[in-house]
Amino acid sequence: MNVGCALDEGLARPDEKMTVFYGERCVWWCRVEARGKTGHGSRFVKGTAIPKLLRVLSKIQAFRAEEEAKLYGNNCSCGRKLGEVTSINITMLEAGVRTTVDEETGVQNYAFNVIPEVARAGFDTRVRLHDFTLSTQRFTHSMCIIHHVIRYLRTCHFKSTKI
Repeated sequence: MNVGCALDEGLARPDEKMTVFYGERCVWWCRVEARGKTGHGSRFVKGTAIPKLLRVLSKIQAFRAEEEAKLYGNNCSCGRKLGEVTSINITMLEAGVRTTVDEETGVQNYAFNVIPEVARAGFDTRVRLHDFTLSTQRFTHSMCIIHHVIRYLRTCHFKSTKI
C-alpha cells in the first residue's frame, strides 16, 4: 500500500521547523461592494460608499475579535486550538478615483478631491467545518442588507481544507 502525505504552509516561521495543525476548516473568500453617491471632496455628501462599507467592516472586525478571544481564552488556560475557531481577515480594500501612475515610482495616483462611487473589501475566512452551514453566509449577507451595501458578491470560493 502506498501512503502519501501533502503539507501546505501553515504559519511562517523564522527557523527551519514547521508547525503542524490538525483541524478541518472551510475556505470562504468573499468580496463585498458598496455603492453610493459621488461628489466633490469639499462637500458633505450623504450616502457615500465608503461609510457604508466601513459599517460592515466594523461588524466583521467585532466578529473577528470574538473568535480571537475564543482562541486565546480571554487570558485563561481555556483557549481553543486554531482549527476550533473561525478566522476572518480583511485582505483587500479598494476605493478611490484613479488618475495616473507615477512613472518614477509606479504608484497609482488618485483624485483626492473626488468621493468614489464604489468601495470594495475582500475577506479570507476559514470557517470551522462544524459551523459552516449557511449561517456564515447569512451573517455577512444580513450585515450588507442592514448597512445598505447594495451588492454582496456571491463569487465566493469554497474549499474544504485540513489544517
